[in-house]
Amino acid sequence: MRYDIRFRGRVQGVGFRATARSLALAHDRASDSPRFRVVGWVRNEPDGDVSMSVEGESDAVDAYLADLRAALGSLIRRETIAAHPGHLGYESFEIRH
Repeated sequence: MRYDIRFRGRVQGVGFRATARSLALAHDRASDSPRFRVVGWVRNEPDGDVSMSVEGESDAVDAYLADLRAALGSLIRRETIAAHPGHLGYESFEIRH
């Protein structure tokens, strides 16, 4: 699945993109395997929102987004999510400018 998400709130200038990327690339300490098998990108928008495109198995994306909300939920006022079947073939998780 691929999810295109728009976050609104106090989401710029607070480390949102760096946290999103760090969580996406995190490894499990015990097994040293990726904690979430997700790829995609995150970027700031001119209107103050943050956009994200994240893809992977539904369970992995759901777990990733749950951790992202746990870390940054107090900054997020609203989310708009569009789910799409399939993948665009991202290879990593990056911050886009």
